[in-house]
Amino acid sequence: MSSMEDVIEIFSDAVSGFIMLSVKLMESNAQPQPGLRPAAEAVVKTSEALCGVGRAKGEKEYADYEDIQADIFECCDGVEKAVKSFGPALDVLFSTADRQQGWRKLVNATQAIASNTSRMLLVVYGAEHRRLEMAGYLLLETCAATKPYGSKPEPELQKTAKQMVESVNKCSSDLMTFAAYVQARSKEIEGPKSDQMKKAVGDFEKLNARLVETCNAMMQDLSAANRQAFVGTISEIERITREILDIIKPPEELDVYKQIQDLFSKGSMAVGSVPKPLHAVLDAGKPSRDVSPDDLKRTGDEVKRALVPVKAHPTVAERDQVVDNTNVASAKAAKYGDMLADYIAADKQPALKQPLSAAHQDMERANRELVDATNDYLQALDAEKGGGGSKKKASVGGASGGGAS
Repeated sequence: MSSMEDVIEIFSDAVSGFIMLSVKLMESNAQPQPGLRPAAEAVVKTSEALCGVGRAKGEKEYADYEDIQADIFECCDGVEKAVKSFGPALDVLFSTADRQQGWRKLVNATQAIASNTSRMLLVVYGAEHRRLEMAGYLLLETCAATKPYGSKPEPELQKTAKQMVESVNKCSSDLMTFAAYVQARSKEIEGPKSDQMKKAVGDFEKLNARLVETCNAMMQDLSAANRQAFVGTISEIERITREILDIIKPPEELDVYKQIQDLFSKGSMAVGSVPKPLHAVLDAGKPSRDVSPDDLKRTGDEVKRALVPVKAHPTVAERDQVVDNTNVASAKAAKYGDMLADYIAADKQPALKQPLSAAHQDMERANRELVDATNDYLQALDAEKGGGGSKKKASVGGASGGGAS
């Protein structure tokens, strides 16, 4: 197929046709007809094709995003497991004297394929949104680490010149990665948001060149003008990045999501239940991850690093940076909390279950308190400034725009 959207449409039609045929025969308690097997094979083959596309995207596009890749692969495993149950259910229908039981097994197997395939597709398409957000917050984090070089005293800067170059190079790399994802998203939507994203990509390319130029200029001459140009360039990168994070379209608004919701609804109707919104059941069906102590330690270290800029004393000029720092730290803390919950659920160390559960609750409470404290500070700062300026707020989990008023 030319695209995953085409395969989804074919698969949805195949599921719909198969369900209509199955329900019609089930209502009359009819003997299964030979035409049932070809219809079943169409469902299975198309589901396998979608799963193959999902795995390929996971392997090629998300190798650098282990969490996203793991979610895609686990959902693909769920699809493959559902497909394996389909053939035996069909065999039971054709071989058993109890046709009601046979039809029930087949319809349940159909629902399992439709719902698992829907989850896999949503994770795949949601992954593009997650990756875009993650890249944006990573860029803001890198900018926050790079900008202070512009104000360091000359003796200190001479000692850290190598680190400055490395930090600028990483900032440049993260910037172009984010720009590439923004460009890809701009092609998926239409209207003012698409135009704004396309403009941002062009601005990012110019700012990337300027970032390198101003860094080199500083290395040669630590004049106030060169310092100001360096810091100003990074500030502009931060400003545009925040704007994009605030407007990026969630996957639920994309046309392909509506196709996936339609597919999921057909799977729900297969067992006679009232179709629910896919997002309402996605979390309940999300597989838990096998988390090791090393995984927890690595993620815990990420939280510690993210808290460093949060602890720095904020100033009036850093209002939006305060929000970004807190959101980055909150997102990493939420990720750590999810991993800790999976580790507790696996019950690998029963003796530690109670203290780990208490730690998990403390972590969630501390995350909320961090966000509340940040927003209390912002409120006081806004009052001091007479209510002017940005109204952006921090939010638990670091969701972009999630706490905006």
